[in-house]
Amino acid sequence: MQAFVSILGEMLGPGMRRELKGGVEDGLLMMAAILAGLLGLAFAMLALFIWLEQALGLMQALLIMAAIAFLACALVLYALAKRRKRRARIRAAARSATSSDMATLQILLRVVRSSPLLMMALGSGIAAAGYVSRKRPDPK
Repeated sequence: MQAFVSILGEMLGPGMRRELKGGVEDGLLMMAAILAGLLGLAFAMLALFIWLEQALGLMQALLIMAAIAFLACALVLYALAKRRKRRARIRAAARSATSSDMATLQILLRVVRSSPLLMMALGSGIAAAGYVSRKRPDPK
């Protein structure tokens, strides 16, 4: 991974290598923190289950733990939906910030993509424009 980062950094520029290396290190530290957090959560859930089992009995403890798991799942799904909505809003703002020429080009490309004949005509037009606009040697 470090070799890939260094090659990519050298291709992008002198300051980017340091930024990419820092990003990789941050990612590894974040992964270690998440792993430690999950391990701590597992032990906390085990301790809660043992305490509930001693206080209420096995069946009630299992029901409470299942309810906690479903609640945690619902919270994670809610957070993901909120994050997707925020990203969609950011993408929509970025799209609206582009010029009207870009929007017109995108609409045109959708229309052309939907019809094979229009796609062939567009390709032929691009080839013809390239042929006509090429530089020719002087016949002198």
